[in-house]
Amino acid sequence: MQRKILLKRGSDNTSVEAYLVDLGQKHIDDYVNDWVENLRLFTQEDKYWDWIFKLRYIANQENLEGYAVECGNTTQGLMIIETQMHGSRLNIGKRLVYVDGIATAPTNRIEIQRPPQFKGVGQALLNFARIRSVELGYEGRVGLPKTWV
Repeated sequence: MQRKILLKRGSDNTSVEAYLVDLGQKHIDDYVNDWVENLRLFTQEDKYWDWIFKLRYIANQENLEGYAVECGNTTQGLMIIETQMHGSRLNIGKRLVYVDGIATAPTNRIEIQRPPQFKGVGQALLNFARIRSVELGYEGRVGLPKTWV
């Protein structure tokens, strides 16, 4: 899967073409080689997330899907969604897409870099979770972990 999306360059707000693609080993390699050190250095909450394990785990689970945002051949964001086992608390009996994990590259976080390299990575991933919810017949319902709300 590959969907064209637009991000904003942090330095001048110009639109930049990027792609939302299926999560693969290249994205995990970028995470390990380019993200982890900065996440730990700047004590980000997701510094110990194990995306290597996550990629292996979703390969064996029909209800999990992984996606990445690429721009300039570099991974800018990662997301895993669960598509079959979560129900809405507001619409009892209705399913939703649950965002199991979402992260943007350290260079896109204002806590780490000002201005960020790109803006809109997380928004693009969450928008896609909603699109996926519609595609699955869940009427756009998306759930987030309670700690995010």
